[in-house]
Amino acid sequence: MNLRISLDPFAEGDHAQDEPDQDLPLVAPRSGNRSVLEDRYRRHANDLIEAVTCRPGHLAPDTRRWIVGRAAGGPVRGEARLPKAAISLIDHVATDAEQISDADVLGLRASALGEEAIFELIVAAAVGAGFGRLERAIELLETRV
Repeated sequence: MNLRISLDPFAEGDHAQDEPDQDLPLVAPRSGNRSVLEDRYRRHANDLIEAVTCRPGHLAPDTRRWIVGRAAGGPVRGEARLPKAAISLIDHVATDAEQISDADVLGLRASALGEEAIFELIVAAAVGAGFGRLERAIELLETRV
């Protein structure tokens, strides 16, 4: 499973100026020369990934990219400097988000992460998990065509 995207330099939006080899999680896989998702959806997906991982925030952009990649189930380079409770929550969001409890979030508060950083962590994990599921679903559909 390939969970990397090279940003399209011809796409609209701020991400068009990013470096083409920038590692970002999956957005829109391609099948041959044809996009699996229509271009407008791919562009919106790219914008969402960019907003979650590249915009200023309380967590470093590299950390948010790492979170998205881990939650998507793809290979991630390096290690994020996050408490064990944060990594546990990322994995929890990716595998069984409906089971997350207040205790999971309270564990992060105890590890000195602020409210804003916890929010960014959960959003990045949810976006990564969603795109990871999308990638797997598309792969399954493509093998049946």
